[in-house]
Amino acid sequence: MALEFSVKETGEYGYAQQLEPALGQLTAEIHTGFQHVAGRIHEWRFNVPPAMSLEEDIAQLELRMTAVRPTVLGFSQAEILRAYAVQLHLKQLARLLRASRIETSRAVGETAE
Repeated sequence: MALEFSVKETGEYGYAQQLEPALGQLTAEIHTGFQHVAGRIHEWRFNVPPAMSLEEDIAQLELRMTAVRPTVLGFSQAEILRAYAVQLHLKQLARLLRASRIETSRAVGETAE
């Protein structure tokens, strides 16, 4: 979904499609994660663990990217770089999301995983 938006004008998304479902799963988990954090802020309870595994989703995406790597010759450099940029940004968002939950828990005196 995130990559579809980034290539909307170009029509180049064949390489990115090969990264599914791992890319879509990580995107969905990040979305769920932000909703989780928003709910915990609203309830002022930060030690409630989320029902997701961002690190596992990142690992699945990395495995998928490794499997797809031999096919790069069939795609434009811009398309490949765009896919890698989205992947890197999603990984960074996932890690920042996890870190924000942990830091907030510590700030209010609760423990987090």
